[in-house]
Amino acid sequence: TRGIWEETYLDIRNEVQLQDVWVDYTLSDDLKEADIVVKVQSVNSKGKTYNWLLKSPDGKTVLEKKGVFSKQDENISSNLKGIELWWPNGYGKQNLYQSIFQILAENGTVID
Repeated sequence: TRGIWEETYLDIRNEVQLQDVWVDYTLSDDLKEADIVVKVQSVNSKGKTYNWLLKSPDGKTVLEKKGVFSKQDENISSNLKGIELWWPNGYGKQNLYQSIFQILAENGTVID
């Protein structure tokens, strides 16, 4: 026999989409600031607007960067001062930041 014989589905995706977003950082020697690089891999994003937000452990936006993709794979750099570190159990609080990366349509709605 030939043809589809198991359950099948069709996955329809946006023409523009994020494939991978990786956040990397380097701490200063005094542990008070971080140089942050967001490495973005995307499809059909050249010329599209992006918005990157970094939220502190208490939910406040501590960093916002907007720009336009010049190529499909983009590295976006920034510096954050006054960081709250993640400490091992028993040594301090486990502060967790939230990173939100979006591709925006011309009218400002989120594409991906």
